[in-house]
Amino acid sequence: MTGDGQTAVRGGVGLFYERFRQNTLNFDGLGSPPLSYTPRLFGGNVDEIAPELASAGVRFPVGTVGVGREGHPPRVYSWYVGLQRQLPWNFAIDASYTGNRATNLAYQRNINQLPLGSTITNPPPGGVNDAVRPFLGYTNVTIVEFGAESDYHGLQARLTRRFGERFTANVGYTLSRAQSHVDADNTTIDYFLDLERQWGLAGFDRLQMLTLDYVYELPDVGTRWLNNAVGRVLLDGWQVSGVSRFWSGTPLTIGSNGNPGTTGEGVRAEYLGGDLYPAEKTRDTWFNPLAFGRPADGTLGTTPKGFLRGPGMNQWDISLFKNTRVGDRVMIQFRLETFNVFNQVQFNEIETDIDVPNASRPVTEGIRGDTGRVTSFRDPRQIQAGLKIYF
Repeated sequence: MTGDGQTAVRGGVGLFYERFRQNTLNFDGLGSPPLSYTPRLFGGNVDEIAPELASAGVRFPVGTVGVGREGHPPRVYSWYVGLQRQLPWNFAIDASYTGNRATNLAYQRNINQLPLGSTITNPPPGGVNDAVRPFLGYTNVTIVEFGAESDYHGLQARLTRRFGERFTANVGYTLSRAQSHVDADNTTIDYFLDLERQWGLAGFDRLQMLTLDYVYELPDVGTRWLNNAVGRVLLDGWQVSGVSRFWSGTPLTIGSNGNPGTTGEGVRAEYLGGDLYPAEKTRDTWFNPLAFGRPADGTLGTTPKGFLRGPGMNQWDISLFKNTRVGDRVMIQFRLETFNVFNQVQFNEIETDIDVPNASRPVTEGIRGDTGRVTSFRDPRQIQAGLKIYF
């Protein structure tokens, strides 16, 4: 753009078609009757199961899988525009906006459910929900449809130092948002009459991501200081490299027990007000469970998908290599690799479901259980050593 060969603007737009996923459309249907049944057995002990027990039981209700009559292949619209600029000392900067929108994505819907509150206003006989389903003789009637969507918008920047004087490095930063109805083709939506209830932050969304990577070849001090075979073997050929990641956490959806009256599930918690996070996040309290409650029966709760954020990542991986040449055709490489080198305790998964005995009641300290607590951690420091021979 500037006439000096150091600034460029690039852009592009594209339309990409996906294929229908065979696992969802074909293989899942192999479990449908009459290809297979899951009979319920009555009488006898587990160690006494015999064919006559199966014939004396019932072979329904069963579940089945089908495909919507109308559907178009999934497609992705993608666009990009970026500015690149060469800087002094072998540096370059790249800043860009990247976006995409996908349509006709597959999702699953259980059509053998009832509208909200149905089993509450008209309780099923004997409390057996299977007796009032629209399609009697079946439990779940799962239909694969192609109406879900997703979108992504991201500001992506990178500072690069090209390899020169034994050193190369990249610093990348992304500020982005990813939203979707579902994250996978085999996801069944919470409420079969409301696909838009599923719209929100995608499960893999990360608001900010900062990543550093580098390679530095140490000076050959053996040659410089000693200039003999022993010095060159011991002190030459050392290399340090690493990757450091500082990423925001992924979204959390707060689920709840409850009775939506649909013969299904998918209930989310009610936000009752107050601080969502404690002053200091600990392994026992990542978010404040007392700010939530169980919704009224016949409802699904009002908190949206991805209401909170989980723990982020602070990861340092550093490696030390030693390359030693043996003749002209053989090189021996010693590798010492460390992951989470500073052994930082990093929270990973959080318990996000509340369990309240009665409808329209808040979570209390006595019944919170593990809600809001850390349930898993990322790997501690790991060190591995290896020896490679290149020839």
